[in-house]
Amino acid sequence: MFRPNLVASALLCLLVLVCESVFAGEKLDSIDLSQAIALTLDRHPDLKVFPVKRQSLNAQRQTAALRPVMELGVEAENFAGSFEDGRGEAEYTLSLSSSIELGGKRDSRLALIDARTGYVESQREALTLNLLGELTQQFILVVSTQEKIKLAEEAVFLAKTTFQTVKKRVAAGAASDADSLRANASLTEARIRLQALKTNLNIEMIALATFWGGVRVPENVQGNLYRFSPIDDLESLYQRILNNPALHIFASEERVQEAEVQLARSQAKPDMRWQFGFRQFTDNGDTGVVAGFSIPLSGATRNRGVVQAARAEQMEISLKKASTTIQLHSKLERAYLLRQQAITTVEQYQNSALPDLVLAMEQIRQAYENGRYAYLEWLAVQEELLEAKQALIEAATQAQLYGAVIEQLTGEKLTGEKL
Repeated sequence: MFRPNLVASALLCLLVLVCESVFAGEKLDSIDLSQAIALTLDRHPDLKVFPVKRQSLNAQRQTAALRPVMELGVEAENFAGSFEDGRGEAEYTLSLSSSIELGGKRDSRLALIDARTGYVESQREALTLNLLGELTQQFILVVSTQEKIKLAEEAVFLAKTTFQTVKKRVAAGAASDADSLRANASLTEARIRLQALKTNLNIEMIALATFWGGVRVPENVQGNLYRFSPIDDLESLYQRILNNPALHIFASEERVQEAEVQLARSQAKPDMRWQFGFRQFTDNGDTGVVAGFSIPLSGATRNRGVVQAARAEQMEISLKKASTTIQLHSKLERAYLLRQQAITTVEQYQNSALPDLVLAMEQIRQAYENGRYAYLEWLAVQEELLEAKQALIEAATQAQLYGAVIEQLTGEKLTGEKL
């Protein structure tokens, strides 16, 4: 018997499965930053709009290159009606007319389209750099979370080993049941933190995949959080900041405004219209030539306001460029100094703090097993070691993030070879 509800439920389940497969996307076993950059450049939807803009500008350029059209005119006079004084001969005129553009209008139109094309290209460079900067920062966060998961797994192992050691001492009567309960609670908390980090990693992986459309979500990423590439001194970075596409955009805008000024000036010069043709008189069959031209009067000052407005906008762009340059310098110096501080912190943890804490924990562990230290003292040094390793990860993450900011501010093309 046909059961509509059952069929509807089956179709709904099928639809859910299809949607899940679409949104989950194809899985990548592993991906590094270079591959992520390549996927982003190939698939990010925001970058696909620029070829369309270029096509539009190419079409506009074709239109701007057109010369004034030719007009065919036909006139008839006295071809109907009655005239008592004998005037009634019809006259027919066939003529061609057009305009002669003065002041270089065509060249000015083409220059404006070319300037706008350069502006679109500067926008594309700026957007690309911003996207790759955001991608790099998201990639660093994923690498950082993977390191935190490794640390959480170490914490689980350490808590499990501690719990087993405490259980042996409790069984031997050398420790209280409370120590065993606290050790078991610490193990549970460590597992909770590990699971939370794994969930967070999945979320960050999905956020990373959105840069190339979210169709291929990686299982893991490859990157060394503790490898810091050398960078130039601050003064050299100041010079390279002029390569930032944000400043290129202002330069392109200035060129557009200059083209606008030249176009306004050329349009202020009136065009000359001409006409040439033949006139036929029907009364005697004679044919004559007609010709003429016209130039508007007082047209040179009509676009003066347009020129002044374009000049004012050009000055505004120059001021914004100067302000942006100052802001970029400030951000660059801040990122440079904070990166240096973060790298110094990483080195101090790696070379001093962590080796000391590892040695201290081993000594206290042995002393606890021999009954010379209490459980709380052993637990405290474990927490200090884990907190130090967590701080190491945070410092390394900050150093990498500030490095990505420096690359973005100096307009350096990100290739993914530095992580």
